[in-house]
Amino acid sequence: MLRENLGVLPRLYDECESSLAGGGAALTERVSGGRRGDGLRLNEEAVAARSAVLSVLACWSAMVADERRVTRPARREATELAGFLAVHLDWLLAHQAAADFAEEILRAAAKARRAAHSAVLPEMDLGPCPHTGCTGVMSAMGYSRGNGRGHDVRCDAGHVWLPHQWLKLSRQIEGTRRRGGAEARHKGGAP
Repeated sequence: MLRENLGVLPRLYDECESSLAGGGAALTERVSGGRRGDGLRLNEEAVAARSAVLSVLACWSAMVADERRVTRPARREATELAGFLAVHLDWLLAHQAAADFAEEILRAAAKARRAAHSAVLPEMDLGPCPHTGCTGVMSAMGYSRGNGRGHDVRCDAGHVWLPHQWLKLSRQIEGTRRRGGAEARHKGGAP
C-alpha cells in the first residue's frame, strides 16, 4: 500500500495541476483585484494538494540524503523525489520514523486524490455581497467529489455562507434588492 501510494504521487501531482484553473474543486480563489470576471480562479484544494505532495517528498528525501550521506535529487520535482524515496524505501521502512513517513505519504496521496478527482459544476452569480461595506460579488458553485455533491456560497472578498445560513442569506439578498429598487425610484423622482 505504501509503495503504491509513493509510486502514484507524481501522477496525482500532475492530475492536480490540470485541475488548478477551471477543472477543479469546490473551493476557488480569484487571484487579482478589480472587477468581477478579472483574474484567474484557482482551485485552492489542488494548490494545497500539490504543495503537500512536494513538501512531503522533499522533506523525506532531505532526511534520507542527510542520514545516508547520499546525494539529494538534482531537482525538486515530484517524479524525481518519489523515485529517490522508492530507491531508499527499504531503509526508510526500517527507520525509527517509518510510521511517520507512511502516514505522511498516505495523507498526501489521499489529499491529492480528492483534489484531482473533484469536479466543478456551473457557477451562478448571486449579486452583491450583503455584508456592510463589502464590495464583493457573491456566487454559488456546485461541485461533485466521488459519489457526493455539494455547494458553496461565497463572495469574492472572502465571505462564506454555510448551508444552514442560506435561508437567512436569501432574505438578506431580497431585502437588498428591494431597498436598491426603492432607492433608484426615489433618486429618479418617482413617488
